[in-house]
Amino acid sequence: MMEDRILFILRRTYWVGNTRRQDLVDAFNLKNPQRASEAIDKALKLYDKYLERWGARGGVTWRDGVLPPPEAAPGKIFALLQQGAPFHETGIRTNTELPVRLQYREAYRPDDESLEMIMRGILEQKLTRVLYVGLRRREVARWRWIVPRSLEFTGRQWRLLGFDLSDDTETLKSYVLSRIQDIQYDTPPRGQSGRVQQLHERPLDYKGGVYKVDLNDNLTPDQRIAIKQELGITGTNLQISDRDVYEFMRLYGDAEPSSEIVWPPVTGIRKLETRKD
Repeated sequence: MMEDRILFILRRTYWVGNTRRQDLVDAFNLKNPQRASEAIDKALKLYDKYLERWGARGGVTWRDGVLPPPEAAPGKIFALLQQGAPFHETGIRTNTELPVRLQYREAYRPDDESLEMIMRGILEQKLTRVLYVGLRRREVARWRWIVPRSLEFTGRQWRLLGFDLSDDTETLKSYVLSRIQDIQYDTPPRGQSGRVQQLHERPLDYKGGVYKVDLNDNLTPDQRIAIKQELGITGTNLQISDRDVYEFMRLYGDAEPSSEIVWPPVTGIRKLETRKD
């Protein structure tokens, strides 16, 4: 806990310019302000290269001209902001000091019991049976035997990656967690134990390969620079996982969804009037 408070002081002091005892009291809900003073004293000793005493009430300020260590660097703080990290982790009040709006709601996640089964299925190499519904036309939920291998987060969806025992191609597939209706552990079908173990142990390759990207001819030079930065394109090349190419082209290109898929799932949206009594 003391380490968390010291890290808070380091980050807040660099970004806001100073840290007061009240900041620590607010961030960590301290009942005794003396605990805040103790944290400030330890931070001053540990990070004396960066911090110095400030104010009559034992606050801390940043030494002029000193660059921050990695723990408080812009990239680290930005990553925390992107995750929606709370005040006691970032050191910055994101409701008043540096307002941050995270678009869209938090990605769906199942109840704790289902989450534990999904996670332990991967950790303990358990053959997992899931009641899953995809978006193929006229599809209904059906049971699938999955060799679970990994979790994937796209920023909007959590997915379970695994091998479907009914798929002879043994292609790594994704199962959106919000579409899993039930989950159970199971034993391998007769004669499948060796195959299941092999799929559990198969190395996963997320790197994919290098793809040549053709940008729209109507983009201006400045727009081309901006799009390359946004998408991580170097020259004309993009390093991307093979499994992500279709989704990449659906978001940024002209890929048409398969005719077998119900797409788009949303066909309209309208704001409802708020009733005033």
